[in-house]
Order: sequence, then structure tokens, then C-alpha cells
Amino acid sequence: MQSVECQTILFLCTGNSCRSQMAEGFGRALAPVGFEILSAGTEPRGIHPKAIQVMAEVGIDIGSQNSQGLEGIDLGGLGLVVTLCDSADQRCPSLPAAVSKGHWPLRPTRWRPRGARKRSWPSSARYGMRFAGGSRS
Repeated sequence: MQSVECQTILFLCTGNSCRSQMAEGFGRALAPVGFEILSAGTEPRGIHPKAIQVMAEVGIDIGSQNSQGLEGIDLGGLGLVVTLCDSADQRCPSLPAAVSKGHWPLRPTRWRPRGARKRSWPSSARYGMRFAGGSRS
């Protein structure tokens, strides 16, 4: 992974309800002091209650985060924009030359009842924490 020499990182997805909210929470918990971590959506829909719940299960409180669009964000003040789904990657506005862009395509996390074969929300959050290099279990 490249060295990131920026102070402000924006995680962008479509709804700013799950993936980008969780990424913002992990970022705030794990980024070096002095970094500002933001999230936004191309079509913000509000934060999903399950995202708040599963992040709390790994010790990260995202309950005070807000779902927002790009309208109020100074794109020129960003150091890095990370798109988290193909739709956001395609709809990401043109960025100033000084702003780096990365694409981490994450499939949507969907809540599934116990016993379901696909990854559940809580295990997805724990997996994300391990992937991000965090020490919470």
C-alpha cells in the first residue's frame, strides 16, 4: 500500500449508510493523530442502525456520525478520496490534481439471520477491523 501523506481522507459510497460510515469509524479509530476522516455518499440515505450496532460490537461508536452528500465538502481540502463501491467510483466528481483517489470495491454488507451461510454484520465488522490492522477483538 502506498504511503499516505495527507491529513484529510474521505470515504465515498452511494448511500453513506453502511460501508463509508464503517470505514469512517475504523479510520477515526486507527488513523494517526492529526488526520481528519470523513465519509459521504453520492445519494445519502441516512446511517443504518445495524452499522452502528456492529461497530459498537468491535468497540467503535459511530452513533454520532451523520449521513451526508458531497455538497458541503471542500474537495480541494482533501488529501485522499477512497471510493468503496463501483457506483461511487463512477459518480465521483472530478477532483483537483493534488487529491489522490483510490478504489476499494466492497460488496454491500447485508444483515442476515443467524444460521445464514453468508457473512453476518458482526463478523463483517470484526473482519474489517482485522483487515485494517486494528487490535480490537
